[in-house]
Amino acid sequence: MQLVGIFLGAFVLYNVLSVVPLIGGLVRASSLLGFLACFLIVSALAKRLVASREARTRDGASLADLRRVNTPHGRGKLGAALLARGRVRASIEPLEEARRGDPEAIEWPYRLGCARLASGSPQPAVAELRAVVERDEEYAYGGALMRLAEATLASGDPAGSLELLERVDRNHGPSPEAAYRRGRALVALGRSAEAKTAFASARQLADEAPKFQRSEARGWALKAWWAGLTTAGAARS
Repeated sequence: MQLVGIFLGAFVLYNVLSVVPLIGGLVRASSLLGFLACFLIVSALAKRLVASREARTRDGASLADLRRVNTPHGRGKLGAALLARGRVRASIEPLEEARRGDPEAIEWPYRLGCARLASGSPQPAVAELRAVVERDEEYAYGGALMRLAEATLASGDPAGSLELLERVDRNHGPSPEAAYRRGRALVALGRSAEAKTAFASARQLADEAPKFQRSEARGWALKAWWAGLTTAGAARS
């Protein structure tokens, strides 16, 4: 039945492409090759859909297994899994339960702080993340300190965010993300010229990043480039 569906899909795609300007002439000129190309396209899409459906099924089963484990560690793992899947608000309750049930574990307040920040509640996020940083400034390879700087800016304290970013740089060296966040904090303080310099430095830092970090670094450099453009436009107006 799946093969029949692919043939029908290819037939529909072939007929649609046949009437598209420019493409239609090429498709009709080589009808057999055109249909074969449509068949391959539909087949690839079908395989991707099947793989996606199977992944969702496995994912749902994994979350169901975690929901059955009613321990602080189990609740924390459930919250972390939901957070990783982008289900931010759903992750907060199990992470709160994990933090209450296992106050010695540093992972749960860190995850909860990240969830609070992602859900648009920066002040509670600051409280959670500050507690983590006070226990271990280098937790999550410095990620806790970076998220605290982000939450501090989002809560309306750009000067405090800058101080935290200085600690990030001191511990790990400059990075495109830190340069971007520094620029945002400087903009909030009205220091546009310094912000522009910070945003500009993100590109150079991305070019110098190790190969395994380059993709993520370029993402931050792109954000910094756009923020620099909007900052320059606002300054001119």
